[in-house]
Amino acid sequence: MKNTRLKQNAITIAISAVLGLMGSTAIYAEEVKETDAKDIEKIQIIGSHLKGSALETSAPVQTISRADLEKIGSPSIVEMTQKLSISSGIQGNSNQYGSNGTEGTSNINLRGLGAGRTLVLINGKRHTFNPYSIVDQQMLYVNTQDIPSMAVKRVDMLKEGAAAIYGSDAIAGVVNFTTRGDFEGLEVKADYKNLQDSDGDYGLGLIFGLGNDDTHWVTSVSYDKTNTISTADKDWAVQDYAANPQGGWSSIGNPPSIFNAAWLGDDSQPKYLLDPGCEVLGGTKAGLCRFQYTPFSALNDGDTHLKVFSELNHDFNNDIRLHVEVLYSETEVPTTYGSPSYPPQKLVDFSDRYVPTYHPAWQALVASNPEFASAPHPSLNRVAYIGRTVGVTGPSSEGGLDYKTYRIAADLEGKFDNGYNWETGFAYSNSKLDYRSNPDTLIVPLKNALLGYGGDNCDMDAGVPGANGCLFFNPFSNGIETSASNGATNPNYQPELANTQEVLDYVSGTRTSQKATELLVLDGLLSGDLDIELDGGVVEFAVGTQYRYESFSNEVNDLGNLAINPCPVMGETDCANPTGVFHFRSGELNQDSSQSIYALFSELALPVSDDLKMQIALRYEDYGGDVGDTLDPKVSAQYTINDNFSLRGSASTTFRGPTLNQLEGSNTTLSYVGAPAAFKAVDTQGNGALAPESAVALNFGVIGEFWDDRLFATVDFWSFDLSDPIIVENYNAVLAAAVAGKQPYVDQVQWTEPGNANTVERIETKIINGADVKTSGIDVQLRLNVTDYWTLDMNGTYTAEYKVAGDDLSEAFDAAGFLNNTNSNRPIPKYKATMINSFDFENHNISLSAYYVSDYKDERDSLFTTNTRGQVIDSQVQLDLSYNYIFNDDLTKVNLTVSNLTDEEPPFARLDLNYDPFTHNPLGRTFKISVVHKFGE
Repeated sequence: MKNTRLKQNAITIAISAVLGLMGSTAIYAEEVKETDAKDIEKIQIIGSHLKGSALETSAPVQTISRADLEKIGSPSIVEMTQKLSISSGIQGNSNQYGSNGTEGTSNINLRGLGAGRTLVLINGKRHTFNPYSIVDQQMLYVNTQDIPSMAVKRVDMLKEGAAAIYGSDAIAGVVNFTTRGDFEGLEVKADYKNLQDSDGDYGLGLIFGLGNDDTHWVTSVSYDKTNTISTADKDWAVQDYAANPQGGWSSIGNPPSIFNAAWLGDDSQPKYLLDPGCEVLGGTKAGLCRFQYTPFSALNDGDTHLKVFSELNHDFNNDIRLHVEVLYSETEVPTTYGSPSYPPQKLVDFSDRYVPTYHPAWQALVASNPEFASAPHPSLNRVAYIGRTVGVTGPSSEGGLDYKTYRIAADLEGKFDNGYNWETGFAYSNSKLDYRSNPDTLIVPLKNALLGYGGDNCDMDAGVPGANGCLFFNPFSNGIETSASNGATNPNYQPELANTQEVLDYVSGTRTSQKATELLVLDGLLSGDLDIELDGGVVEFAVGTQYRYESFSNEVNDLGNLAINPCPVMGETDCANPTGVFHFRSGELNQDSSQSIYALFSELALPVSDDLKMQIALRYEDYGGDVGDTLDPKVSAQYTINDNFSLRGSASTTFRGPTLNQLEGSNTTLSYVGAPAAFKAVDTQGNGALAPESAVALNFGVIGEFWDDRLFATVDFWSFDLSDPIIVENYNAVLAAAVAGKQPYVDQVQWTEPGNANTVERIETKIINGADVKTSGIDVQLRLNVTDYWTLDMNGTYTAEYKVAGDDLSEAFDAAGFLNNTNSNRPIPKYKATMINSFDFENHNISLSAYYVSDYKDERDSLFTTNTRGQVIDSQVQLDLSYNYIFNDDLTKVNLTVSNLTDEEPPFARLDLNYDPFTHNPLGRTFKISVVHKFGE
């Protein structure tokens, strides 16, 4: 077929690698930390469709049990994933600079390859994507906030490619959340976390289960709330311009910078005249009047999560088992706090954003500052300015999000008379988002109000500015009484020039949208023992088929719909640049897309000998249309050398098809562009010609058990060679290429002065199959039972390389050890590690945890020519201390946890909030108390 990627070279690599392993090495199974004989049973494990012993897998799997989490204070799923050494660049902070529209959600980003390249399962079945993508990557992902923590029994993480087993999206690995399907009784939980500068977070939950030998019904409900933490309450989050020019400082503010038209004919004249209230009201004079927008934002916007999960498991008398589960999740971010207003794309505009010389505020400004008399354009009698509608006066602008997610899944499995196992099932899930953007300024109403014809009740036909219900909008500081930025009172304030709430409401509008994703999965599986016996036992097989239906939709309100309002003038449909009615954000088009995916897969378990076990898997998936199809193999092996040492290895090809939002639709991100030192609109369009991305994944590991099994350790080398990754062009690179005159990038930039990066208005980026990526590294896991009372657990990851090949926009580079602010990757520290010391004394437990992130470099060398602060983002060790007490016949548990014991601030970075929200935690020292009580057995 058109896009078949059989990759004979990859298969050759896979088979030869495993054969080489067979000839010289040994391999062990899963990274199991504790195993009792009673736990060894025939169950289906992550990384295989076969029901084998839980101890017999060559896959590198890291398991976190509920008991593990309870000992360290039952962290939320967001907190758990942020601390994983195998995951980098987490989307989980509810503020717009770390989320950019994904507030209230979280994800897992194995190997830093992108959250959409980690497949997330619930009880082994897929879950729908979050309807709001990681916008700067246009990457859809599974929102792990949908998963109720009260229901989770354990989390298994397969740390290698698994497309041959599970299909698309499993490039970096698989994370499976297994629920407490065998729980009986009633358990209730309440917790409260005390945070500095916040009202704290709290959670309530219960789980109820009843059953007998054949049937179990379990239901859990949880409610969690986090409260707002204002940026202004953290000294480190708001710093002056000299300390961090990138710390939320925009060159487009209010008070404004006034364009001096006298400069057009005389270069000796200043190009800009800064509003007299600039510094008095909290701005900074640095060429232009700089405005700091971050004090009006939040480190955490605050959110609520309601989750309900119920499952039924029933064993029939004829070896048939039924599993049914339903899930409901609702996440609400009532208020997303942002800049009081957003800047226009066009810096100097004598056509649509200017002040006439008859404007009363302008006349008052010139009367008190005669030097401004030279500013108006001599022939137009117009004054242009660089500024936004609202700045130092505040208040914060407000948006909001509301997610609702539904899921139902069922499995029916049994056994034929010949001993073969059969299984059939389905999973249906959908997620809907009601999205309300922060208000934006409307181009034409602002123009009207600057001319004195503002307000909904204005009679423009009367032709008298500022009369007959018409209002002036004043962009200058003489209409500002006090500054919310620094609390200063304006000595030049004139009350009659102040903007009314009516005119402020008139010049702004809000774009709303309803986004939705949907996923239906139908699958069937046949497995069992073949009539083939090798030296190590009987050959097992599995064959199956799967059908997936995916949909994605986006419905925009009329104000933000480019099909209805593509032009600045509402209702007009014929204009050169159809970006909509707002002067910052672009509008969007409605989208309603779907696709069907068909798959066939097979798997063999080959017990070559008592010491050597092999797994061979093959999967075919067909996306149809222009995307095409793919065939991917996997070969893995385990071999035990002796009682102490084993080795394991695997080789596979993996793939990921483009998601529907990448094939169609459009989006606009709010991105900080370095040249103009301002946020600009970056528009991204879908690309129906995208090809699937693919990778060759390798893993080779050594396992050791010593001292009567008191020490268990693994060391794994892993690598991924990613081809044709689906990425979004970097907007800074597009701008640089346009400045250099390279096509097609010149046509992707709108600017006032072509070739001058400082005058950029907006940038168009394309979704493309980008340059190849090669990443590799080493994982280390250790568990040591030091004494009968003291256990030490350690997990660490070293990312040796993350090399991105060169392309038209950039030279080849290595992203490992860098912030990656100028490319499509998330920050990738080279070293991440976790160490947990756990001490058990009868019914008491104390756990001391250390989480280490190495230093990494900000690659934007041009920022550090005069101020090197933040060029290296420092390493950090966070210490957490937990105490657990179990009493009342083991029915009641109390946990006290202090996170960030030494109250470390996040390492400084030259970013909006002075830290890296994808890597570090901004909360400081927190205190949490949790109480769990179980009624009955």
